[in-house]
Amino acid sequence: MTIRLHIRPLAGRSTPAPPAPEPSLRVVLVGPRRDVSRMRSMLATTGISVASCVEVIRIADAWPALGDGDADVAVVALPSDHADGMLAFTRLQAATPGVPFVVVVEQACERDGLEALRFGAQEYVIRERLEPATLARSLRCAVARHRHLSLLRDLSFTDPLTGLHNRRGFHMLAEAHLQLARRNGRTATLLYADVDGLKVINDVYGHAEGDRALVRVARALRGTLRRSDLVARIGGDEFVALLLEGGAKSIDATLQRVREALQRDLAPGPLQGLALSIGHAVLAPGAEIELEELLSRADRQLYRSRRRRGNRPDSSSGRRATTPSGRSSA
Repeated sequence: MTIRLHIRPLAGRSTPAPPAPEPSLRVVLVGPRRDVSRMRSMLATTGISVASCVEVIRIADAWPALGDGDADVAVVALPSDHADGMLAFTRLQAATPGVPFVVVVEQACERDGLEALRFGAQEYVIRERLEPATLARSLRCAVARHRHLSLLRDLSFTDPLTGLHNRRGFHMLAEAHLQLARRNGRTATLLYADVDGLKVINDVYGHAEGDRALVRVARALRGTLRRSDLVARIGGDEFVALLLEGGAKSIDATLQRVREALQRDLAPGPLQGLALSIGHAVLAPGAEIELEELLSRADRQLYRSRRRRGNRPDSSSGRRATTPSGRSSA
């Protein structure tokens, strides 16, 4: 007996669509001329579609190529003087957080690759093992990982009202930057600011007007300080900033620029008299001061500055009680 099977295609089943073509990448290569030339030659054999490739010899000169947001990924080959190279990289990464980075390090300095990951790089490659397949894999992984982490970071480390770092994001990044400053004998300055009279604004004009005040303060801080400086809102009316260069000599001019920027942004209305109280603390080269102690010193200096102005904190200032560490108790 012969059995014939008639197999019919399932209704609605279609042939799977071919995978979407891989998008072209806009790549920025940064580092010594020999490394940059070698990596550019490799890119031509990786199979990656390169829309454009920009070559930059010095890390300090890479900001224009990355700062306008036109780069999809950057490869930074650290020079043999890895201490200064790492410092330059961290400034570049802090100033251009929207760009994923692949860092190339020498095998003898592999710990710098691990440290670069802590500061925000997505991949690191050993220079002696660099080849087209390794470079291609690193670029693809860096772009994909950066997109995924950016979504998570926006939810976890960003203040939704102002777009600045929140407390968690600031502490994570500031700890790493202070560690690097101590290691390289660099100066860092921490600013601690709060908004004078925010409670009055909320009570008299409504919380929507209070939110606008906080957004204006964030805009003044972010627009005045350098792109590589860390700026955060860590409480209701509390803002902090970690300036990665500069000390007490330039701080008065910096604070004056912040206040002037804030006033320029205020049209006649409820916020016209908006003002900030600001304190600061300096991490001098060689000093072993932890972040919590810097916050506490800056907070105490804020109160001293306010008392000198005759503007003592009271219930109308909107300032909450703080713990000895300088953190809000709320």
